[in-house]
Amino acid sequence: METIDNHELIEKYILEGEHVMQDFKQQITNARKIAKTIVAFANNKGGRIIIGVDDFGDIVGVDVEEEVFMVEEAAEHYCDPPVDVRFVIHEHEGIEVVEVNIPNSLRKPHAAQEMDGTWTMYIRSNDQCRILTKTSLKSLSDDDEPTDESKLDSKERALLQLLRKRNEIGIGEYARHINISFRRARRMMFDLTNKGYLLHHQDERGDYFTLK
Repeated sequence: METIDNHELIEKYILEGEHVMQDFKQQITNARKIAKTIVAFANNKGGRIIIGVDDFGDIVGVDVEEEVFMVEEAAEHYCDPPVDVRFVIHEHEGIEVVEVNIPNSLRKPHAAQEMDGTWTMYIRSNDQCRILTKTSLKSLSDDDEPTDESKLDSKERALLQLLRKRNEIGIGEYARHINISFRRARRMMFDLTNKGYLLHHQDERGDYFTLK
């Protein structure tokens, strides 16, 4: 575990805000809940959790020993398979912040244990942790995002452009947006998922998609 005094680096993280590879926590209160974030990063490209920063971006500091214990407990016992994590402690003028680094795992997919004891797979998408469906599992083995969009038709490219401006979209909304049938939109979106352009998610709202 490394301890450094680099206040400017933490300020840089805060200015970046939460994104696909960064999340802020004021403190860890539940190991199972933080396990969800850990597996979400591990199932995508990795990332970091900064503990000791509140919702307003203010550095409040933490009890390092307690936070490290909670994260290690989550990574070892509430992630399946367990996730390797690394810590950097930032100390400045008596205030300590914990940086937790989660790698792009070679042991994907990982699942987190819920409060009821069940296991759920999550993936980081934009600045959120979302449930990972079986449809998206294949894309986890593809570390590189597809970059050649020249082979896609105009409607497929329109979908990717739309998702670059927003976090997510459902099948019905996309069908209405470009004036095609629900069935055709569904087929197109799942095809782009299989090709590695999109991630498929599902919750009480139904099916929706985000950029990989």
